[in-house]
Amino acid sequence: MTRTRGGAPASDTRERLASAAARVFARDGFERARVSTIASAADLTTGAIYFHYPDKASLLTDSLSWHGPSELSRLLEGASPGSLTQLMRSVG
Repeated sequence: MTRTRGGAPASDTRERLASAAARVFARDGFERARVSTIASAADLTTGAIYFHYPDKASLLTDSLSWHGPSELSRLLEGASPGSLTQLMRSVG
């Protein structure tokens, strides 16, 4: 098992970062989200982000792979047939 400098398994740290990023991206959008804000939300440093991810876009991709399927399922709950296009337009 790969560990980070702080002793936590790297996969745990990546999951914390992906969760924090999902919250910050949802609130601020990708362009306005700051790496320092994501780090603070995960109670980590910006160095921890750059240790695991080369850039903010990679963090977004990982965040979507962790949280995207569950969020899509949540959005589709109760959607009537034929409303997928309308639903997708509403979420951007």
